[in-house]
Amino acid sequence: MSLKGRYLSLSKYLSYILRHDPGSACLSPDEKGFVPLDQLILHLNDTEHGWAGSTDIKKLMEDSGRNRFEIKDGKIRALYGHSIDIDIEGKVEPPEHLYHGTSPEFLRSILEEGLKPMRRNHVHCSRKKEDAYQVGIRHHPEPVILLVKSKEAHEDGIDFYDRGDVILTPYVPPQFIEKEG
Repeated sequence: MSLKGRYLSLSKYLSYILRHDPGSACLSPDEKGFVPLDQLILHLNDTEHGWAGSTDIKKLMEDSGRNRFEIKDGKIRALYGHSIDIDIEGKVEPPEHLYHGTSPEFLRSILEEGLKPMRRNHVHCSRKKEDAYQVGIRHHPEPVILLVKSKEAHEDGIDFYDRGDVILTPYVPPQFIEKEG
């Protein structure tokens, strides 16, 4: 496997462990989702990712172009995408509009029922249409881009959380969603 392939595999594995199943790595996240970095690296030594140390994880974070993870005070966490319960901080007043990329087959139900987190704890919104498109294309070759009237939703009591590359929200009611284009 190429070096790029090894880093991609490591990123996916870290995302899985830190977002969904820290117990499978004998890790116990704190209330904010942080786990001790040294314990994570000890776990990696027992996997195909045993080559990766803290320097490799930091390089992965720097080179990825996305802010998926955070290291602070000797601990690491995923910034978004969780299905495990953690306390999310970073409540913000969102910009006027955000965007969400999805598959065309979900459009009708989203416009009727709103954006729901599904298997995760929060809905992920992008600041730019292009980013929403990149998210949507992972699920369908011709994704639908939705405009989220985030400022209006916030004024109506919907919370938004800044997580770097994405803005999280627990739910977006249908009256705050429009199909782009």
